[in-house]
Amino acid sequence: MTALRLLQHTRALALGCLLAGVAACALAGDFSVSPIRIFLDKDRKADVVTVRNNGAVPLQFEIRPKAWTQNAAGEDVYSDTKDLLVFPRLMALKAGEERDIRVGMRIPPGKTEKTYRVYITELPRMNQAEEAGGGSANVGFLINFGAPVFFSPLEPKPALDITRFDFADGRVSATVANTGNVHVLVEEMAVIGFDASGTEVYRTTIPERYLLAGHGKSYTQDIGVDECQALAIITYSVRTDKLSANAKKDVDRNSCNRAESRDTTAEGAR
Repeated sequence: MTALRLLQHTRALALGCLLAGVAACALAGDFSVSPIRIFLDKDRKADVVTVRNNGAVPLQFEIRPKAWTQNAAGEDVYSDTKDLLVFPRLMALKAGEERDIRVGMRIPPGKTEKTYRVYITELPRMNQAEEAGGGSANVGFLINFGAPVFFSPLEPKPALDITRFDFADGRVSATVANTGNVHVLVEEMAVIGFDASGTEVYRTTIPERYLLAGHGKSYTQDIGVDECQALAIITYSVRTDKLSANAKKDVDRNSCNRAESRDTTAEGAR
């Protein structure tokens, strides 16, 4: 996480304090982390992450390694692990000071990439309440940043497949699967519709970040009746840092039946 992103995050927390109407708010410290991702392999089994205190007050951190997987729904799952050697586990930084966190693998590489996160968690300062103005209505916001760690397999083989893409009753249903043995970083995932002349008449972008090796994720997206009736072709595209996958369906009038029913129901409820 760069200093800019942390600054933007701090501003968002400040706005949250104002909206909450609390008497005082202790905001997260101003610090930066570099690099924000760690890549290890059989030849490079250790690296460092540098944390810098860019603010005017001392900061303290706890550092915890977690194994990172995904479940059948594509949701991130974290668990304790002894695969990673992380040092130090506690760190104090004076204003303007920076220190390195050493990250190293304790296991050999295998056939599939191993994925982890090293959590760098800001700890409350002893005088944080006084800094925020004192009183019982203080709200403290602290940053918990998880730096991804990727331990490459012996033979990396990226692969991506759209295993399902359906369009019926005004609803897109799609499943994208990472069928390779390394993660992919999703840069864009979109459903795009075109009319009979080839003009784009519908677009929605689906937020996503990582698809880990051997995992996938399913999506559904409802399309309004007017947009649906204008469609001749609907596409689903996934572009990642390593490769892309695309699927396409022709749209006929019957594909919008449920969209019409949803709009009729919504109109009757008004």
